[in-house]
Amino acid sequence: MKKLTVLILVFLISILSSSLVNAYYRDAFWECTRGGEQSQGDAFGRFSPSLQPDGICKKSCCILCTSRSPIRDCFGGNAKPMCSCAQGTSTDQTAPELTVNSPVQSSVYEKRSVDMNVQITEQVKLEWLDNNHPERGYKRLCSRCSLYNRKISFTEGQNDITIRATDSSNNVDQETKQFIVDSKKPRISRAFPKNNKYGNGEFTIEYDEENLKKLTIFYRTSLTEEYQSLSTNTCQNGRRSSCTLNIPNLQDGALYYYPEIEDIVGRLATLREQKITIDTISPVLTLDPSLQTQPLEFSKRLPLKLTISEKATLTYEDLNNPGRQKSLCRNCDSYDRSLSFKPEAYNLKITAEDDAGNKDEETLAFTITR
Repeated sequence: MKKLTVLILVFLISILSSSLVNAYYRDAFWECTRGGEQSQGDAFGRFSPSLQPDGICKKSCCILCTSRSPIRDCFGGNAKPMCSCAQGTSTDQTAPELTVNSPVQSSVYEKRSVDMNVQITEQVKLEWLDNNHPERGYKRLCSRCSLYNRKISFTEGQNDITIRATDSSNNVDQETKQFIVDSKKPRISRAFPKNNKYGNGEFTIEYDEENLKKLTIFYRTSLTEEYQSLSTNTCQNGRRSSCTLNIPNLQDGALYYYPEIEDIVGRLATLREQKITIDTISPVLTLDPSLQTQPLEFSKRLPLKLTISEKATLTYEDLNNPGRQKSLCRNCDSYDRSLSFKPEAYNLKITAEDDAGNKDEETLAFTITR
């Protein structure tokens, strides 16, 4: 009967002590062990239910009467002061074992809401850190838990997180996971050259996609229905991005093309077929013979006269004072006007550019006198 009474009293103490702060302590009357620590048992080598069967504390704090006279020393009118887990020094040096089932390393998720599934071998404080923004610090998932299974919302694109488990003795285990969230479909906004315009083999595509895998241009001539294609995987990610692809050795004449982009999930975006005219021949710009002898000096005005082998846009820029190009004419194949300049030396770069983007350039050095 006495033995049964002692066990009941020990059991009640272990339950009442579960909310105390943890640290190992033992004297002639009491023993306090924190969760995960090994008890030495009472004076007779016995363990309370919270310590059975191996003597490891199963609660946050386990208090055991160690006196050989427990009714007198632990529960009578002259009972010795009970210990607490705030006394002594921890003997638990074993880190919790953390298992992250989700997110899965290097996976791609099509929704921003991702399962966070974590298992731990003991009760811990569980937190996670966004390594892309470490200044935000750790965010708590749960306290005194050994299992966590809820959805967490992550940012679009590449994610890099650390999940950390800390037990009551400040032993730590952690795992780092990298994964991608791609919840948005790709979108192409514009393609150049535009429909019914000229091109020279250079194609520029504007799009919105945070996780672009590749850009492909499908193209054919008017002589066949079969498309050829050229792809690149070097385009940048992001909203309002653009990427340029050059297709070599295109024949002059009609060309049909359409662009396609693919994200890392495999979703596609395209535009309708465009018809353009390929022109790979550059215009030829020829200065009037009167401007081809050096040195050239003029009073107040430059008599600019030139011809172009095809209709083009004509501009110029002063290389002595570089800045934006100034327009001379559009859709013209000749120019014969006088231009006013301040008195000083000039070195003009004159450019003729056709509708397909082909260019020819000439330089003209001269001096304006008073």
